[in-house]
Amino acid sequence: MKFSELTPWRSPRSSALSSVWPFSRGFDADTFESNIDDFMRDFETDFDSSQWLDYGTRAFPSIDVKETPESYSVDAELPGLTAKDVEIEVANNSLYIKGEIKEDPTKEKGYICSERCHGPFSRKISFGDEINMNNIDAQLKDGVLHIELKKQNIEVPKHKSIEIRQ
Repeated sequence: MKFSELTPWRSPRSSALSSVWPFSRGFDADTFESNIDDFMRDFETDFDSSQWLDYGTRAFPSIDVKETPESYSVDAELPGLTAKDVEIEVANNSLYIKGEIKEDPTKEKGYICSERCHGPFSRKISFGDEINMNNIDAQLKDGVLHIELKKQNIEVPKHKSIEIRQ
């Protein structure tokens, strides 16, 4: 079945719709379908997945985030990386974890399967509360990056009288 046979504005019952449908005048459904097919074919041909990190549907690194009344705690799995390979930043109540997994230069050619990934990575974790920029601690041990971010202690009054202006 052709694409043009599926379009509602080409059916005999849709004459009222065709007068207001934006594609009713000068629209060639067969050319449109051909252009979409060409685009998809070119995209699949030109897209070289080897230049991109492919972690499937999982984000990298895997993280756990815990909240207490006083702080946030983030654990990120970074096996095989050192503190020099990872960069951590906090800005606008968000934590940024960036780094790069370098390819092993001694890795031999001829693998038929290689699931270990290499290349740059980054994660952003946004927090709802203000972070105390002077009280952040990070430690990388046994392939797990642990970050403790203390919340900013902003006292919110439980009761406040509001003056009414006249």
